[in-house]
Amino acid sequence: MAEYLRWYDKDPVIKEFMSALERLDQETVSLLAQDFIQTMMEDEKISADSALQSLIKNVPPGYNRWYDQNYDLHSCLEVLKSLDPEHQKAVIEKFREAMYQLIATMYYGEEEDDK
Repeated sequence: MAEYLRWYDKDPVIKEFMSALERLDQETVSLLAQDFIQTMMEDEKISADSALQSLIKNVPPGYNRWYDQNYDLHSCLEVLKSLDPEHQKAVIEKFREAMYQLIATMYYGEEEDDK
């Protein structure tokens, strides 16, 4: 019997990144996703039309996936899915760095400011 693979299970880097995202609170995920949509459009030269086409063509029928519950994250990941594998990896690396930086600032930034 063949094992079902989600689109992000095919690459270990993307799979690990998605696992980290899934453990974050929704507010943090929304902030990251909003920033990253903007970053993808600027750095990866994704046009607004291209991003919108990805969203329109990939509207899930029931929003059943864990990331569909957060519209910002859903939008970000649908645009990411539309990229070729090389661009996906480059974008994931930037997104991962931004995620770790935001988490460090949120959880450790205030403590260091108090010293």
